[in-house]
Amino acid sequence: MHDTYYKHFTVESLLEMISYLKKQGFIFRTFEDLTEAEEKEMINLGIIK
Repeated sequence: MHDTYYKHFTVESLLEMISYLKKQGFIFRTFEDLTEAEEKEMINLGIIK
């Protein structure tokens, strides 16, 4: 999903995906919003370093 001069579908697709996932109960947050416990869990799972 990379846009070029002639192809602009990424943003449109991303907006649709985010909308769908929110309807499924997903919540989107920034890393600044993580609690210390959430950050430690993500580090232990290898999601972040």
